Amino acid sequence: FNMRLDSIIDENLTIHINRGDQLELTLIDNENPFIAGDKFKFSIMKANDSTTVLLQKEYIVENNTNSFDIVVSSEEMRLGDPIKTGTKTYWYEIEHNGIYTVIGYDQQGPKQLIMYPEAASKEDN
Repeated sequence: FNMRLDSIIDENLTIHINRGDQLELTLIDNENPFIAGDKFKFSIMKANDSTTVLLQKEYIVENNTNSFDIVVSSEEMRLGDPIKTGTKTYWYEIEHNGIYTVIGYDQQGPKQLIMYPEAASKEDN
């Protein structure tokens, strides 16, 4: 498996995103295409505590394909309390068909999701 690297994902597979932004990840496997019915589970956990799952979504592949998108809505990405300054670090993993983790804690350590603050909504006066 590979994950498309873009402006929010670095070479260590760390995700950098603002709180409240929609998250879109593309999984790619050119050697073993994903088959209709394959399942993926995306989990975000509290850093240093993989037993505290803060968000978990399951996805089903609809058609045979070499790439599959995992999308987490902007509302779902408003984890925890608003961030006033600095960042908040979480761990994440992606599981395939309930039998193995394709991206997650490994020899290099946890896969991190680093969340940055979002602007608060201005209240009408």
